[in-house]
Amino acid sequence: MTTRSLRKRPAESSASRPPAKKRQAQAVSQAEDDQWEELPHNLGRVRTSKLPTKPEPTQDLGIAKIEDEGANELKAGEDLSDLKHETDTTETGIVQDFDVKSRRTLRPRRSTVQSYLESEDESPKTKAPARSLPRLATKKRTIKQEIKEEDVDFAIEKKTRTASKKTKDNPYGLTPGITPFPEWAAPSVADCKAVYSQLGKLHGYAKAPDKIPAPSLEVSGCGEVPAVLDAMIRTRLSAHTSAANSNAAFKGLVTKFGVIGEGLGQGSVDWDKVRVAPVEDIVAAIKHGGLAQTKGRDIKNILGIVHEENKVRRDAFVAEKKTGTVAEVIGAKEKTQGQKDLEILKAEKGLLSLDHIHGMHPEDAMRELIKFPGIGVKTASCVILFCLQQPSFAVDTHVHRLTGWLKWMPPKATRDQAFSHLEVRVPDDLKYGLHKLFVQHGRSCVRCRANTTEGTEEWNEAECPIEELVDRLGKRKKATGKSAGKSTIGKRRKIKDEDDPSD
Repeated sequence: MTTRSLRKRPAESSASRPPAKKRQAQAVSQAEDDQWEELPHNLGRVRTSKLPTKPEPTQDLGIAKIEDEGANELKAGEDLSDLKHETDTTETGIVQDFDVKSRRTLRPRRSTVQSYLESEDESPKTKAPARSLPRLATKKRTIKQEIKEEDVDFAIEKKTRTASKKTKDNPYGLTPGITPFPEWAAPSVADCKAVYSQLGKLHGYAKAPDKIPAPSLEVSGCGEVPAVLDAMIRTRLSAHTSAANSNAAFKGLVTKFGVIGEGLGQGSVDWDKVRVAPVEDIVAAIKHGGLAQTKGRDIKNILGIVHEENKVRRDAFVAEKKTGTVAEVIGAKEKTQGQKDLEILKAEKGLLSLDHIHGMHPEDAMRELIKFPGIGVKTASCVILFCLQQPSFAVDTHVHRLTGWLKWMPPKATRDQAFSHLEVRVPDDLKYGLHKLFVQHGRSCVRCRANTTEGTEEWNEAECPIEELVDRLGKRKKATGKSAGKSTIGKRRKIKDEDDPSD
């Protein structure tokens, strides 16, 4: 036994001494590391024992196949340092780790990117081939495509919140083309079709007319007339009151100011006479319609704005005919010369008109209409749907109530939020029919009207075609004691078409 064998080794704890397999792996790793040399700019490492020759496509990196086999061959006499801008990815070339954590650190820096963009004439040594440029572009596109879904959702929600803020140009916080509730999937197309089918069987399927009927002097309506200005004021009169009261208010205007007997504007109220009349006369004419003071002032202001706009448009079109330069007014590029001449003629005859809005996209028409005093989202939507004959899902009190019970929107959604949401979710071809059916059903169905009372004789005898689809919790009373089993016919208050002062 030798002296060396008898020497006592220092004690090693199990925690400080790595296992045998790990020590062996470390030795192998160190040996392999000795065969590699680090390249600058975080481009990886290159094996010192063997130079790169021809790269092969690597599917994991998403890099396009290189057709020119000699594009990356090392030229005779070139030094290893000249390869610092190459992007070879073969086993004998550069080793790059493209996991998620290190991906950003391996992206070429600005100076490196510029070297890729240099032409062969500008490159001092290697004259990097132009084929490196599309390879770099492909790599960039691959990285950009790996955005997480939650990041996209957050961006959409942020855009929605920004768009929904009320501003001077967007006083109602509308989000055209984007629902304010992106996480609320209802209603689906199937939901809309199912409700339309059930209500249509009871009330008859509602279809938009091919041609708008001539204006009635007995019924104000909600915009079912050809002239946009006429439709807007009629719809304004129908807000916050019953159909009977709005009809009475409109008859008062007809009686007080008369209608145009012939020629342009025939059958319409002479709105220019209303414009120049004292506001007190307008209020007196519509006093039976409810909120006469507010509506009278709104009508007076609306007509004054329209009059000024008509003069501006007339002057612009007259100047266009003289100079040949297209007038800088809304819709001028889309109008024919005949339509422009008609606007000039109307303005010269004192016929107030907003008919230039015809043909506008619904979103553009909405912006034009809600700028007038007293014209809210529901009123503008009705004009777009019934007068302009464009798809728009008008949300009045009945539509808001029923779509809420159907859970087509969050419980606390306002009517304007409901409009923005349902405008996206409801198919265009069902917007007219569903609006008409919801209004009709909300007025007539004992169980779906605003002041319904569960448990009465009337309730128990009534049948609702969408009973299995609605949840009326929080929106209905429940009869108790002596009131149970008794009908409320004749005792309920008059149901108003509008109950939201925002319109």
